[in-house]
Amino acid sequence: MAGALRYFWFLRGHWSEGRGWLEEALAANAGASVRAKALGGLAKLAVEQGDHERAETAAGEALALHRELGDEWGVADSLLELGWASLYRGDYERAEALTEEGLAAARHSDDAWNISRALNALAILVANRDDYDRAEVLWEESLALGRKLGDGERVMAVLLNLGYTTTVRGDLERAEALLEEELAMSRESKDPHAASMALIGLGIVETRRGEHGRAKTLLGESLVLSRKLGSKVNFAESLETLAEMAAALEDFPRAARLWGAANTLREVTGSPWLPLERRLHEPYLAAARSGMDEADWTRAWEEGRAMPQEDVITYALEDAKKLG
Repeated sequence: MAGALRYFWFLRGHWSEGRGWLEEALAANAGASVRAKALGGLAKLAVEQGDHERAETAAGEALALHRELGDEWGVADSLLELGWASLYRGDYERAEALTEEGLAAARHSDDAWNISRALNALAILVANRDDYDRAEVLWEESLALGRKLGDGERVMAVLLNLGYTTTVRGDLERAEALLEEELAMSRESKDPHAASMALIGLGIVETRRGEHGRAKTLLGESLVLSRKLGSKVNFAESLETLAEMAAALEDFPRAARLWGAANTLREVTGSPWLPLERRLHEPYLAAARSGMDEADWTRAWEEGRAMPQEDVITYALEDAKKLG
């Protein structure tokens, strides 16, 4: 039952609860098929919480069991979860190899759902190598499959990724349209994780437009959702965008504190910027840093890094109220 509930926990944001039940289930004696399903669920939730080592261990064990059982769907699923774990651990070459293998396994069994998942994951890897044109082709195929299957989760994931990549490419109008569609779908399906990510993406777009009033509303909501989800990665991204807003308004000490706090969260979760995220945020970080004396910047940065999590939440929410 725990294995069967993994997508409920994932989509509703009950990641800690789900992991608790799955770990408890795995401690019991169960057959290979049941155990493999539970391990796949654990890997998925662990990736979302930034526990990439546990995700990799669980997905690796699930892969071995699915291969032993001759379960082609499970093989493709486990390869894709291993690919995600490798991506976030910074091993892009291994992530791409695993994702390509997962895509091949899904195509071999004519598994449209996992084909769509694999195409989305492969597009992310390609985009992080700056091959945006190929990434868009892969995303469009994934999106078409997702729409055909009525798979809202996949459609939202592709819209989000296209929105972020389009922002990096500077087409803010198209990025906004993609992210607004994703946000509307996430609200309709009551998916807090997808909503949080869409709000962050739209906050980034509005920050770059100088629309700080709308951006602060979007990011304030994303912070509340991230706290409820327990998603430190989403929380870090919200803080980083609020830091960019503070810098745009020339409140450089606040920007430094927020970036410092976000840096601590990324260290805790082992989730450094992917190359695409680095291209999105790093120029704004560098510009803000140049606006302060180095010693003052370092002092404010360390204050943010040392801030207890609840204090960070309060400070960030106050920031969202004051900006604009």
